[in-house]
Amino acid sequence: MQNLRADVKELMQLLQQTELFAETDLEALETLAAAAELRACARGEILFNAGDRATGLYVVAEGRVLVSRVGRDGREQILHDFGPGELVGEVAMFSGGDFPAGAQAAEAARVLFLSRDTFVRLAHDQPDLLLGLIAVLSRRLRHFVHLVDDLSLKEVDARLARILLEMAAGEITFELPMSKAQLAARIGTIPETLSRCLKRLQNNGVIQVQGPKLELLKVRVLQQLAGE
Repeated sequence: MQNLRADVKELMQLLQQTELFAETDLEALETLAAAAELRACARGEILFNAGDRATGLYVVAEGRVLVSRVGRDGREQILHDFGPGELVGEVAMFSGGDFPAGAQAAEAARVLFLSRDTFVRLAHDQPDLLLGLIAVLSRRLRHFVHLVDDLSLKEVDARLARILLEMAAGEITFELPMSKAQLAARIGTIPETLSRCLKRLQNNGVIQVQGPKLELLKVRVLQQLAGE
């Protein structure tokens, strides 16, 4: 990763885009911004690997960051897909341990790095930061409950339907924000199985696939398949 120059005011604005720091008072925010490092990541560049010491957390300023684990069989499971304003690595940072999963840039990205020492020091004077962090951790827990439910109880078609609806964000036509290999890892399967599922949905007139572009032809069918 390449360190970038940025003035404190710009870093403060980037921090205010996150839910955790949105309500932080300006003096504390300036302290955080002054200690933050703005870094540029190329597509596919590693932010950290599983097992690395968690010396701080990252804030996504631009682009997307994928967090994943690789099993003993070499298969990857994507756990999170983070975009601008979201935190990466806060759980391990808060516990002071190692990162349980790895993170890499899904596309060219800019991230802010905040050291654990800086965050903990400020949290002593700003207890609202800890309350905000608890809220973030609670959402992470709910996310993992849904992920375990999907992987253990739902078929691949149902998992794919749910993620397509999530990616569409209410639109009918959209472009996949990740490669099909990454999408397969996101829903806990292999690319060959994903291709068969996409083809089956297309043959049934539920979706239309044209390269990275998808059109949802029967949204209600996808919702039923996803269990919504």
